[in-house]
Amino acid sequence: MGMCMANDAGWGRIIWPPQTGSVSVARECILDEAKRLVFGIREGAYDHPKQNGERFAALMNAYYGAKLGVLAPFAPKDYAIVMMLVKLAREMHRHTRDNLVDIAGYAEVLARIEGDDD
Repeated sequence: MGMCMANDAGWGRIIWPPQTGSVSVARECILDEAKRLVFGIREGAYDHPKQNGERFAALMNAYYGAKLGVLAPFAPKDYAIVMMLVKLAREMHRHTRDNLVDIAGYAEVLARIEGDDD
């Protein structure tokens, strides 16, 4: 079982508990996996999170604006927040590693939409 733990160089991967008698490879930590996906294949497939969030907000405003009488329109950041809520709902039903990776990934997406991490 791989774990992420702080070390002198930042976040690293270790094996815990230590394995004896065989060569073990640590599984990619959840945060590393989320970062690899967000900055790699997901952006390639879906565009920069800010542009994708803008499309999401426009569609949500068009669909829900009149229906809900929304006082404040949906914003691009709502995309990441809604997706985190979807993943949290799934996690409440049944734990999966994928839920945790995606929650971490959508936190990074939110940071990128807000301009904190580019």
